[in-house]
Amino acid sequence: MLPLLDHALDYLSHGYSVIPCNPKTKKPFVKWKPYQTRLPTEGEVCEWWRQWPNAAIGVVTGKVSRLVVLDADVDKHGANVWLLYQCAPTERIVKTGGGYHLWLRYPEGADFVPTLAGVMEKELGPGLDVRGDGGYVIAPPSLHPSGVLYAWVQEGEATALPPAILESLLEQHRHSPQPVTARVDQDDTQTLSDDEQWLTRSLGGVASGSRNQTLTRLAGYLAGKGLPFDVTERLVEVWDDRNDPPLRAEDEAGFRRTLRSVYEREAAKKAAADHAPGGALDFTLIPLDEFMCEYGDSRVQWIVQEWLPWATTGLIISPPAHYKTWFLLDLAVSIASGRPFLGQFPVEKPGPVILFQQEDAFQGLAGRIGLIAGNRLMEGQEVPDDDPLSFSLYIPEAIPVHIHRERVLRFGDRWSMEKLREFVEQIRPRLVILDPLYSATTTEDFMASAAGNMMVLKHLRDLYHTSFLVAHHTRKGAVHDTGREGAWGSQFLNAWLETGWQIRSAEDAAPGEIILRRHFKITGAAETVNVRFDIDSEEQHSYHVHVSAARKDGDKPQDTTDEAILMAIAEAPLSQGRIAEMVGLDKSNVSRRLKRLVEQRRVELAERGLYRAASDLPD
Repeated sequence: MLPLLDHALDYLSHGYSVIPCNPKTKKPFVKWKPYQTRLPTEGEVCEWWRQWPNAAIGVVTGKVSRLVVLDADVDKHGANVWLLYQCAPTERIVKTGGGYHLWLRYPEGADFVPTLAGVMEKELGPGLDVRGDGGYVIAPPSLHPSGVLYAWVQEGEATALPPAILESLLEQHRHSPQPVTARVDQDDTQTLSDDEQWLTRSLGGVASGSRNQTLTRLAGYLAGKGLPFDVTERLVEVWDDRNDPPLRAEDEAGFRRTLRSVYEREAAKKAAADHAPGGALDFTLIPLDEFMCEYGDSRVQWIVQEWLPWATTGLIISPPAHYKTWFLLDLAVSIASGRPFLGQFPVEKPGPVILFQQEDAFQGLAGRIGLIAGNRLMEGQEVPDDDPLSFSLYIPEAIPVHIHRERVLRFGDRWSMEKLREFVEQIRPRLVILDPLYSATTTEDFMASAAGNMMVLKHLRDLYHTSFLVAHHTRKGAVHDTGREGAWGSQFLNAWLETGWQIRSAEDAAPGEIILRRHFKITGAAETVNVRFDIDSEEQHSYHVHVSAARKDGDKPQDTTDEAILMAIAEAPLSQGRIAEMVGLDKSNVSRRLKRLVEQRRVELAERGLYRAASDLPD
């Protein structure tokens, strides 16, 4: 299933009537009038998103979905979101491309809630539209035409539309009974877009208190459509003649100055978009109440609890040959499949993963992924006897891991950053992994410019709520150093990371054992853990990870495997395979240990390839 289809089906399962919409125009791809009175079937929804896999998710408002939405346009009309929230408190709020949607429950006993534009201006100020019967809204995580994703600010319960607001809407509807709609064809009508509604209201002329604001928006609208300055100038003069009184009659110099200022601003925005890595970057300010509405929720969301926060940027820092790639591949398989990370830690927000592995050979990479996925997904199952693939490459189900092959991702390269943005927008991954850092940035001057170039990842994180995890090497000699300062070039990178995993060797470590420390800017340090990988990629094709609390300083690892082997052969000689079964390890691991025990004269190889304890040797 495609991610957007998953979300559409989830909305449907909660009783919302969903329709597919063009993400560029926000207009439905289908005739949607029937879905104002009935829910679509699951089959209809699946067929729509197979036909338009990137379609925005439209949710039909009104009685059919038991939903009313207050649409507050902040950017263009300066809607007062905080005042609106005080009048209609709800725990279900969406950040749109230019404002907020407050989702409210359709009032019990009501037969009709109108869809209206420009409502309750005296009570709540400008910029408020209402989507009730005959309307629809675009729902998260759809893409707004501006390139920003619709996103939940709060995803709790919707409260009922307050009676006072309902009465005000019905009163306004009685005085203006025809909703603002446009004929699409004989069988269908569609609520006009925000721009079309505003133009319809404004082109006939506005009152004196709205002339400057309307002039600014109208000029910006026309400039954004690419009209030359002189054409726009003439059009807004015609519009101004319909005002009572015309703005030029009172301040013609100010009229011309506003027009020129708007065109200069649009030109500057276009220039910024042309030079921004990975797409246009805004340079904006937002009021405190809007900022708190969007970012004031202090609750921490996790993709994997205590391991990977939602929408974070982080580094996994490790010396060579310390399992960092195994960690990252396990994380990719776990998030994509929804199986527990390291076989133990539940994935709270599964989803697609994009993997940039720009160092290792792809054949070895495929073997590692196959070993992890085969063991994780086939746990407790038998591999089909007629399967042509080896067990290490047997993956029983398709999981959404997407792998880059060309090894051309570079932070300083505008083309590759734009391609990265396109992939993130298209796939909407829960996590993007890059291994290793040096392959995507310059190593000159101890990576002094790397952190600055990597700010594009924070920009993409803010736009698409994707997490980014980058593998990085420690500086030389930092094998046992568990501090973040051990990362090579870390003086330039520590400030960039929000999530850090530091991997180091444990002194007197058992085979496959490392120490891992985790640090998060949002919660501080987590418990340090010992992790032991038990991997056999040759004979048993087994993959197991054991995680335990870190030993205190001075403690030595409690490796009882040798004792378990000696106990297994205490009664009678056994084969290597039988010993492996009894102690729960792969044969290659047991083989290495038996060889060492033989050298220590604690075990001897007897007849027929059997092993017995030294105490069983004849005198």
